[in-house]
Amino acid sequence: MKIIDDICASIAGNAKKRINDSFIGTFICSWIVCNWNHLSLLFWGEGKVTERISIFYNYLSETPKWEWNHVFTIPLVIAIGYLFIFPWLSMLINFLQHWANE
Repeated sequence: MKIIDDICASIAGNAKKRINDSFIGTFICSWIVCNWNHLSLLFWGEGKVTERISIFYNYLSETPKWEWNHVFTIPLVIAIGYLFIFPWLSMLINFLQHWANE
């Protein structure tokens, strides 16, 4: 049982490290926001678990490449915007507030 505990601890540590990475964590959160409707059907939809997993798998695998906006493109743009544009926008707002207060 020690081997199984070590494997589980390794997987949990690796997953925690990846989620705490700023880009991957932001991308996962934005992906969940963009695909909430399919995820909610996956977890709380009607039917057996295997049927819901099959429907979710079909959604991911049968989406044509040029229609990947909700699957990949929009969450990627949100993550990049949040990580790279938002800090500059925040600095600009702080500068304007400081300038207005003086």
